[in-house]
Amino acid sequence: MNIPENIIAKLYRLCGYARGDIDAALNSHEVGTVEDWLDSQPTAAEFDKRLLHLLDINLEAQQRIAELEDELDSQPVAPEPTYTMTELEKKELEALRTENSGMHSMIQRLLDEQARQPVAPEPDWSQAPKRAQWACVLPSNERMFSDVEPVEIFGRWSHAYDQLATVKTWIIPCNLPLGIDWRTTLRRRPEGVVES
Repeated sequence: MNIPENIIAKLYRLCGYARGDIDAALNSHEVGTVEDWLDSQPTAAEFDKRLLHLLDINLEAQQRIAELEDELDSQPVAPEPTYTMTELEKKELEALRTENSGMHSMIQRLLDEQARQPVAPEPDWSQAPKRAQWACVLPSNERMFSDVEPVEIFGRWSHAYDQLATVKTWIIPCNLPLGIDWRTTLRRRPEGVVES
């Protein structure tokens, strides 16, 4: 009897035979195959009947699965459902496209305006203390030098709350040209530039 290995593994579990016992018998050459081992067992005849019955059930099940798969393959494929938009939906879609187009043009205008804005001048690092690593212009038109990078919060430059105790800032008068947004003035000290 030629039994597939996966069926044998299931039978070990179903019938309580220890795989180690079977493997030991095979390794010691007491028996040549699993079938020989099964035949050598006292209940081999009864076991063979159960085994053949299980194999028949397994074969019938596999044949039925193959038949069902063939039936499914021969079935006509249902077409994908199509959806036709109502007039109201078409109008809403066109309104969204128009709104999106208007939004896109507004964003493009803002970007163009920002590109046309004059560039903020570089700070005069000779006026900065040696410890200062950052410079920016405050909304009050004063230059602030700082040892820690400031951030723009609520319309002014500030530092993180946890840095307030240790941050050092220096304020000097400044004359930022008209038309330059103070939020574009943040600069880091370039490498090699020191206090004069």
